Amino acid sequence: NAVGLEKLQNATLIVGGDGRFYNTTMIQTIAAMAAANGVGKVTIGQHGLLSTPAVSALIRRHDGGSPIGGFILTASHNPGGKDNDCGIKYNIQNGGPAPESITSKIFEGTKTISEFSTVKEFPTIDLAVVGTKQLSPTFAVEIVDSAAA
Repeated sequence: NAVGLEKLQNATLIVGGDGRFYNTTMIQTIAAMAAANGVGKVTIGQHGLLSTPAVSALIRRHDGGSPIGGFILTASHNPGGKDNDCGIKYNIQNGGPAPESITSKIFEGTKTISEFSTVKEFPTIDLAVVGTKQLSPTFAVEIVDSAAA
């Protein structure tokens, strides 16, 4: 809700990380939640890997639509988890880090989560295969070459 559900409709979201603990699980969860909330496409780095600069670059120059932003999954940003080995950073539509006005809304929202939307029986995304797969009439997943991003 910090970004606004209306902005998510048919939008593109970029997702990638450094491959540490829970990277793949978080990507699968983000994709299922994105699909349930009206996002039109999620673009993911091959094997779930994308550096922070690559996510920013993809947000700024992505073909086929202007991304609403991107999630960077790395313990280098907002470390969490049992051993501080996973974390999430959100970059906004210009490719830069979300300003405090957005991150504060996100943080405050986490204090009152009582439910969330996700797609039941969402298919497991094959993060190894580069290409685009239409998972429903309104939702696609694109896997991009992490080195070329």
